[in-house]
Amino acid sequence: MDTMPTGLVDKIVDTVKKGAAFITTEALWILHGMPFREVMDVNHLYYQVCSRCDYFENDGCKICGCRLVPNERSPLNKLSMATTNCPLPEPKWVSDITPPDDISPEVAATAIKNSKARLVETIESEEPVEPSQPLMTAAEIKKKQAVADGVNPFRRTRSGQYVQGENE
Repeated sequence: MDTMPTGLVDKIVDTVKKGAAFITTEALWILHGMPFREVMDVNHLYYQVCSRCDYFENDGCKICGCRLVPNERSPLNKLSMATTNCPLPEPKWVSDITPPDDISPEVAATAIKNSKARLVETIESEEPVEPSQPLMTAAEIKKKQAVADGVNPFRRTRSGQYVQGENE
């Protein structure tokens, strides 16, 4: 009997593991009453934490395979479910409801701090304070990636909107 190539077996095992993790994540979210994060917190996680991570690619996490998008409260968006955590061994963000119990207090403190968007404190100064890195929208990130690749992924529709895809 022929054996399957090792690479194919590894892909199948990885897909099954990611599927099981997704089902576990959804079940935990349902058990806790299906709580959502505020859109402001979802956007903060997307723009300030996940999109800057080495494991972020095409609106998803290469570690767990989950979909990560801004401006969306959906059970298909890991960032919007308030029971989810970053899958890294030292998570960059954690849930207030179900934080992992196997991380150091220092990592936990940083991850909790990263999990919430914080209002900027008012500083009593005459000089304006400039942010070190301005926020970018998802469209700006995609456009920046496309320009770096030498491709324009957007087209203008008849209604004047810009969408991904080739020109008509």
